Amino acid sequence: MQKQPNPEKYESRVQHLEKKMRFIQNAIELCLSAGDYQEEINKNCSSRQLFKETRNRIDRLLKFEAQAFYIINQENMDFVLSVCQPDKMRFQLEAEVEFLIEKGFMAWALHERRGITIPSKNNERQIFLHVIATYSSIKGVFIGLLPVKKQRVPDAAFEILSIVLRNLANALESIEYLSFKDNQKRILEEQLHQKTEELILYERKIQNIQKTENRFK
Repeated sequence: MQKQPNPEKYESRVQHLEKKMRFIQNAIELCLSAGDYQEEINKNCSSRQLFKETRNRIDRLLKFEAQAFYIINQENMDFVLSVCQPDKMRFQLEAEVEFLIEKGFMAWALHERRGITIPSKNNERQIFLHVIATYSSIKGVFIGLLPVKKQRVPDAAFEILSIVLRNLANALESIEYLSFKDNQKRILEEQLHQKTEELILYERKIQNIQKTENRFK
C-alpha cells in the first residue's frame, strides 16, 4: 500500500528551504557591500560612527543578544569600550571581557587574528570573539554574545562576519591615514603662513632702512 504524503512534513521542508534561501540572498547582498566603507571614509567618520555602521551590517547577518566594539590603546595595549549595544548589557560584557583576558582567550584571539567561539563566564552562552586588524596593526576587538537559546548558525555567517570586520579594520586605517594627512597639511599651511608673515615683515624693515638712508643722502 502506497504511503500517503504528509503535508506537514512537506510544508516544514519548504519553510526550511525558504529560510535557507533568504539567508543566502542576505549573505550575498552583505558580501557585495561588506567592503564598501568608501562613503564613511569620504565623510571622515569617527571610529564610533564606523562601529555603529558595522553593527547595522552585522544585524543583517547574525542576531547577537549583545555586541561590543573595543579599541586598543596603542600606547599601553588596554582595551577601551567604544560601542555597546544594547547599553544595558554593558556591565555584563565588561565582566566577560575581564574573564576573557584573565583566561588568556583575548591574547589567543589577538594572536590568531580570526574569529573564535568560546563559552561565556557562566557557560550559559557562546561568545564570538574577533580581532579587528589590518596586516600591519591591531585596531580593536569585536565581541558578540549569542542568545541563551541554542541556535544553529551557518559557518558561512561567521565567515562573512569576518570579512566585514577585516574591511572595518581597513576603513579605520584609511581614516587614520587621511586624518594624519590632513593634520600634516594643516601644519604645513601654518608654517607657510608664518614664513610668509616673517618675509613680509623682513621686507618692510628693508624698505624702512632704505627710506632712512635716502633721507641722509
